[in-house]
Amino acid sequence: MHMKSIRKTEARRYSDGHLWLEPVESVVYVGLTKLALEELGEVNFLELPQIGAKAVKDEVLFVLESNKASGDFVSAVDGIVEEVNAGLSDDMSLLNSSPEEQGWICKLSHVPDTQLAELMSVSQYEKWLR
Repeated sequence: MHMKSIRKTEARRYSDGHLWLEPVESVVYVGLTKLALEELGEVNFLELPQIGAKAVKDEVLFVLESNKASGDFVSAVDGIVEEVNAGLSDDMSLLNSSPEEQGWICKLSHVPDTQLAELMSVSQYEKWLR
């Protein structure tokens, strides 16, 4: 099965919850940053959001468990879950091996531009990490 890989562009935004959001045409791909996955270690359980569900800013979007931690990850924006990365059901190691490309978690539609604009740019996120 061919996995859609996401290219990191200048439009990518980051949340302080270590999510990345990449707008592509009319949707926004959402994933976990490489740093977050390095901290979490190997992922052994992922509860993806339901397709058609409403993503609500600051409310749980997905649940993840790893060999080091488990947690609820909150959405950085409002939107509607258009698609989840079905490839992760077959191969969760993509989260660790390709977190910011093939290991995307879901796609959201109807994301307000104003909310995306409030998130950190690549350079702001790198500065924030320091």
